[in-house]
Amino acid sequence: QAADSPKPARTRPICAAANMGSGGSREIHHYHEDKESKEMTRKANEEMAAIRSQMAEQERRNQQNLERHQEALRRAEQLRAEERDAFMQRLQAEQEERRRESERARERAGA
Repeated sequence: QAADSPKPARTRPICAAANMGSGGSREIHHYHEDKESKEMTRKANEEMAAIRSQMAEQERRNQQNLERHQEALRRAEQLRAEERDAFMQRLQAEQEERRRESERARERAGA
């Protein structure tokens, strides 16, 4: 390189693609496409992660709702069973009282 050359001191290309002649612009174009593709992929992955997180949260809420609903059904069934038992006890007590009353009436009639 001659000292009287009008070229700047830096003669190495900034990018390898800049030294490739007519194919260089194509390489730079592909580099930018790759960069854009990687950025789009990164954004898509972030969006998918956010969607997966939302779906997991919705599934957790659904599971909690299902558990609460099942617990409410269990409590309702337990209450019905307790009411049925109380009804049967009252019925048996009434039947026993009528039987005793009937026996007393027979004893008074026979005495």
